[in-house]
Amino acid sequence: MKLYFSILLAITCASAAAQSGRVVKSVFLQDISWVEATKVLTPSTVVVIPLGAGSKEHGPHLLLSTDLIQAEYFKDEVARRDSVVIAPTITYSYYPPFLSYAGSTSLSLFTSRNMVVDIVRSLAGYGPRRFYIINEGITTLVTLELAAKLLREEGIILGFSDYTRPSYEEAENRIRTRATGTHADEMETSNILWMRPQAVNMSKAVDDTMAKVRTGPILSPVKRENTTYTPSGVFGYATLATKEKGKKNTEAVVRQMMMDIDSIRHCALPSPPDHTSAYAGYTGSYSFGNGKKLLISVVNNQLQYVIDGRSLVGIYPLLPYGKDHFCSQQLDMLFLRSENNEVEKAWCNSASGEFWAIKEK
Repeated sequence: MKLYFSILLAITCASAAAQSGRVVKSVFLQDISWVEATKVLTPSTVVVIPLGAGSKEHGPHLLLSTDLIQAEYFKDEVARRDSVVIAPTITYSYYPPFLSYAGSTSLSLFTSRNMVVDIVRSLAGYGPRRFYIINEGITTLVTLELAAKLLREEGIILGFSDYTRPSYEEAENRIRTRATGTHADEMETSNILWMRPQAVNMSKAVDDTMAKVRTGPILSPVKRENTTYTPSGVFGYATLATKEKGKKNTEAVVRQMMMDIDSIRHCALPSPPDHTSAYAGYTGSYSFGNGKKLLISVVNNQLQYVIDGRSLVGIYPLLPYGKDHFCSQQLDMLFLRSENNEVEKAWCNSASGEFWAIKEK
């Protein structure tokens, strides 16, 4: 298998290596067929998923795609240093603090979490149990922590880069000139000057000292109650950025990411609990108002179902997304309990509409 993996890597990445002059060790999932994917998505594989906003404000001097530029840069650096499988980049996630600035986009908290969970669950179905997110954000940390908690229950490890961790902050603090700043500031601007200098307009860079101290949960270009006022969208001192600072910082970040990935590769996998007892209360027969039936059972440690006589057992299981909340690829169910804490019905969403499923006694 190791021999095949090495041959496949050489074939897959030959073109890119020839063009860039760099030796690439990793497989880019988007560049291979499903047949080749079958061979490289194994239980020992580490899957790396870049996550960087494709459209989020970064001041007047940086592009809306600044996070994406960084995620793609680190993806390529990881690819030539380690033998991993790299999944396509996620360009949308949870970025509510920036929505007052034109062009910024954000998903809701649990949509962001569920998107990561669904991607990981899909790829884990082919073998991998170890995943690492190249995370270019701070607000995204809560979604990734929630996703990692869900996935641990299924024996899957999800790690991610976290720029608030001391191992990342210490290196950055040795390089930066001013302590204040977390967004489109001295360090982030320096990173882009090193990665893609043509994506920076330093003549428009500002030091938004109005934002030295955060006074609200979101940034705002106008003065509003419970917001942090920053007319430019910068939180810090962008004019202090230099290409050399960016070179040093990105090198430190890459080193830390490689240590993160190595830890993911060698740590013990969590043991998924036996859900038979916990899921017993959901099992049974349910009836819809239109006369159709839903039969739920536990098979292979998962909730499986037959709907209106059509069995989806082993095809689309009902997977957990929270307490009493389960979804399959076709059905979203929120179970409701009686005063005795017994499941008595479920509110269902599907392509055919919204309806109650009443549990039969």
